[in-house]
Amino acid sequence: MKAELTLKVDSLYEVINHPTSLKSQQLIKDAPNKVEDKLSYDIVEHTIKLANEVVKSIESSRKVITAPLDAYKKQIMDLEKESTEPFKKYIETAKAKMLAYNEELERVQREANEKLKIESEKALEDAPFDVFNTLAGYFTDQAISINTEQPKNIRVTKKARISGEVNWSMVLNVLFAAEVLDYQDLLTPLAKAMEKCGVVKIDGIEIYDHKTQVIR
Repeated sequence: MKAELTLKVDSLYEVINHPTSLKSQQLIKDAPNKVEDKLSYDIVEHTIKLANEVVKSIESSRKVITAPLDAYKKQIMDLEKESTEPFKKYIETAKAKMLAYNEELERVQREANEKLKIESEKALEDAPFDVFNTLAGYFTDQAISINTEQPKNIRVTKKARISGEVNWSMVLNVLFAAEVLDYQDLLTPLAKAMEKCGVVKIDGIEIYDHKTQVIR
């Protein structure tokens, strides 16, 4: 596609400067300032009709000129979408894989900690006093050693979602108190609003961690 586009605006100027348009401009200037009788009413009515016709003529002429521009813009946007779609799709799927990897590390970490906890409690339960500190230190070192290195660039945000029958009155009160009430979108700001207002729980609402892989 060649980045070339020629717009001819001469026809628009012709309509703007057409005798009918100029005459209508003069009629507007000469129109009565007040509508106080039948004559002034009729004059204003006639002037409005002429003004409407001029507006429609100018708008129609503009649309004829800008129609190619709109079509050209759409072609450029379609070309952009076609070119960027494979990259955006890769970014989305790749980030999902990275998040899945992060969640698997967290699962391994939890299982390892739980196993270590059970082992340490069992070992320390009947341990003689003289070896208790040694064993405690050993398990502490083990706990540190199994801390798998977590990936970076993981953004965790609190979000709200419906989990049952919602107490909408409470939701609206919290959003109003936090000064973020938007009747078009109630859930997006709700988590922060609850935190701001010190509200821990609302019936039917679940607050959860939303993880995002941030790479720019």
